[in-house]
Amino acid sequence: MENPKLSPDIVDQGWPILVDAANRNHIEVVKHLLEKGANIDLAQNTGATSLCIASEKGHIEVVKHLLEKDANIDLALKDGRTPLYIASQDGHLEVVKFLLAAGADVRKATNIGRTSLDIAKNKGHETIVELLQQEIEKLEEKKIKQLIRAVETNNIEEVKRLLSLEKPKLSPDIVDQGWPILVDAANRNHVEIVGFLIKAGADVDKTITNTGASSLYIASSKGHLDVVKHLLAAGADVHKTTVDGRTPLGIAKNKGYGVIVELFQQETKRLEQEKIEKTKQLIRAVKSNNIKEVKRLLSLENPKLSPDIVDQGWPILVDAANRNYIEIVELLIQAGADVDKTKTVTGASSLYIASAKGHIEVVKHLLEKGANIDLAKNDGWTPLLIASANGKLDIVKHLLAAGADVDKTKTVTGASSLYFASQKGHLEIVKLLLSSGACIHEATSDGKTPLDIAKSKGHEAVVELLQQETEKLEEKK
Repeated sequence: MENPKLSPDIVDQGWPILVDAANRNHIEVVKHLLEKGANIDLAQNTGATSLCIASEKGHIEVVKHLLEKDANIDLALKDGRTPLYIASQDGHLEVVKFLLAAGADVRKATNIGRTSLDIAKNKGHETIVELLQQEIEKLEEKKIKQLIRAVETNNIEEVKRLLSLEKPKLSPDIVDQGWPILVDAANRNHVEIVGFLIKAGADVDKTITNTGASSLYIASSKGHLDVVKHLLAAGADVHKTTVDGRTPLGIAKNKGYGVIVELFQQETKRLEQEKIEKTKQLIRAVKSNNIKEVKRLLSLENPKLSPDIVDQGWPILVDAANRNYIEIVELLIQAGADVDKTKTVTGASSLYIASAKGHIEVVKHLLEKGANIDLAKNDGWTPLLIASANGKLDIVKHLLAAGADVDKTKTVTGASSLYFASQKGHLEIVKLLLSSGACIHEATSDGKTPLDIAKSKGHEAVVELLQQETEKLEEKK
């Protein structure tokens, strides 16, 4: 009877004998089993192959032999851990080095999203962390060079492939020797690549480092009409200048590219019309407190809208302050609105209007953003004067706390905040102004004091308070 033919892939209690030999570091047995045709990637119950087990145990010679015999270097356990991950986890530096040299995927993640670098950091294996980081950087550099080369050679399929990678995620704004790849593609008239880079999110106005030339400028200087069309459709800035002040339109005229010049002129008119329409939309959005629309319109790059738009004499910030639209006020200031811009005819600022209306949150925000606290209207009324006259106690408190000039008077009449508060009978405001050091004897241009006006208006409580304060001052003298 012939001896039975035994398989090199025998499994004992869930362990293929090749995996068991790798686990025990029996290198000669591993070699013999492979020579007899053992399945090099056969795994035990957890999904661990011979390479996974050898990497876990740090059996470098077994690892080397398995890779020489074409073991699947990235074949993972059921939980997604690869040989590289396992070696990084257990701190086997030489195994990590060999796996990386053999092409292990340094970015491959487990089922819960952890990479070899993550686990090495977690376990404090600093040398392995440094090694993995270097490998990631090398991989990124390699892919970047491939992308630059693909743009140069007009290899659209390779450009698409590289920009579709998740790891490493390549930017369509890569710069090579001062040249953004979009500018390079525009320069070479690689129309399809220009279109794809724009679609991938490339900054159409990014410029050459030294000259400040944009893709649109370069395409215009070369007469690349289709590239110019792509860039204009993507919102490229027609007016963007080079370092020495040249524009795409200027260079196209200089070179005699009449079709491009005509295209720019049409685009300029279209943009002017669009800006007018978008400006109207922004004004309407402010008036209707449409926060989402205000955000959208202020975020536009082309046309770029000013947060200092004036509608019928009203800056939109002043209008928002008048309507107590605090979120709109915040958005406009964040976008760069001039907090002290005033109404054309009256000279009323946002702070003045908000103070007059008693819009305390708007007042607070304007002051936080540096609004001129004593900025007066054309007729001399300041925020404190109008708040005192209108009985806005909270506003008066906040203005005084923020440093408003308590004795600043209305230019023409010389009336102070104390005078106006006394005139209107605002007792609590009179008390507040006096406690803040307001001059009780400050007279108007016609000689009337706060006490005089309070008497003439019949505000007895105010009269009594002012007389008491006067007597105190006299006693001190």
